[in-house]
Amino acid sequence: MRQFIPFFLLFFYASSLFAQDILVSDKISIRDDYAFYLLGKQNDQYLMLRDKGSDFIIQAFNANMSKAWDKKINLDGRRTEIVDAFGGDNAFYILYQYKKKGHVFLKIHQYDAAGELMDSVLVNNYGLRFNSPFPLVQYSPDKTKILVYHVENDLTVESIAFDVKTMKKLWTYNFEIDESIGRKYLFQPIITDDAEAFFSYEINNRKSKLANHQFIVQAKSMQSEKTIKIPVHDFLVSDYQFVYDPIHHQLIGVGLYAEKSINRANGVFMFHVHSTRVGTVYKVPFDQRLVASLAGKANRKANRGAEDLQLSDVIVRSDGGVLMMMEIVKIFHRSAIEVPGQYHRSNLARMSTDYYYEDVFALSISPSGAADWRTMLYKQQMSQNDQGIYSSYLLWQNKSSIRLIFNDEIKRRTNVIEYVLDVDGHSKRHSLLNTSDSELLLRMRDGLQVAANEVIVPSQYKKKLKLVLIRY
Repeated sequence: MRQFIPFFLLFFYASSLFAQDILVSDKISIRDDYAFYLLGKQNDQYLMLRDKGSDFIIQAFNANMSKAWDKKINLDGRRTEIVDAFGGDNAFYILYQYKKKGHVFLKIHQYDAAGELMDSVLVNNYGLRFNSPFPLVQYSPDKTKILVYHVENDLTVESIAFDVKTMKKLWTYNFEIDESIGRKYLFQPIITDDAEAFFSYEINNRKSKLANHQFIVQAKSMQSEKTIKIPVHDFLVSDYQFVYDPIHHQLIGVGLYAEKSINRANGVFMFHVHSTRVGTVYKVPFDQRLVASLAGKANRKANRGAEDLQLSDVIVRSDGGVLMMMEIVKIFHRSAIEVPGQYHRSNLARMSTDYYYEDVFALSISPSGAADWRTMLYKQQMSQNDQGIYSSYLLWQNKSSIRLIFNDEIKRRTNVIEYVLDVDGHSKRHSLLNTSDSELLLRMRDGLQVAANEVIVPSQYKKKLKLVLIRY
């Protein structure tokens, strides 16, 4: 999204208390923009790419969030679509696809901090096609490797690993998903700093199929390909994630398990995968008091499990354990005809959607599957017809603590709150800033941590954008 000029917020009482600066760019009109991409920090400048459909513009901002310069860049073809754009060490990258003579090509550009083109590489020729594929991208933790993948004809996964440091394709890997999964599935890819990829999915997550319930992991490295099957016959899965532990070179699976209905979680599970060997599947049940607290209902209903709980983030501990962050998310669809005193002809155009993003439950699990500590981080966010883009939280990590930053209420005049969570599970809640009279509506989930002590958060209200820099 767009361009900015500096101005300092007038509500910095929090700055003196907690040693932080909050800087805001000038307002930018994004009326004609398709999308924007935060590219991070390069040479003490903060870069952003604006996709205007036929024009692509790099904008840079200085340390005070004043606009430093902008530059139009050229990409191939008239029918160009940006797949993703991201920053790395001393460079940023634009991955895009375009059509030429009916063929669909995937290409990547590498730019220096001044927006000068350094390298351009054709990543793939998808061949003669009527419809372009819709590739997705995953990054390694150090952002030197990318995994580009898409699902072809519902069940065939086509993937490419690419090294952005050397600007070379490392490998391609295609495989068939187990057809029993059907068309609706949660498909999770991971790529490591060593260009090893894991594609994880689940089959037979139904009570009638519990005897065959399992996770399947397709693993691909520079040297080998393998399939790992992980049986989980004694419970259903409500939600799950796979993460990679680079210290112990292992894959870790975690999630919410259910006993009767996948809509009600009864606890969490965790297991480790070393090469092709699967470790013990550990289960940590929720106690009734916790479930009653999550549900906000009487204890008599606690044995049914926790509803509306989603696994939002998983952080790998240095000892091989995990910190799980779970958020209560509720989405309700309703017709405007239900509004008292009003009459509307019932049609889909008059449907309203309510989004509730509520408390976050943090649970730290040891490598042996024991619950070391647990804590509840309280919040209450409600919005309508905005796809929840201003709700949830921004996760900010450093070596000593984790910060969760969120809008207290989803409106232009609100407090921005932070929880500081230490390694022992102790939390402190602070009011970070107040947005009254500042025309800010922060999209926390789209924030980007650009340094150990800096994060950039976009603020979007209607067709106007600002960038907010929080610096500790």
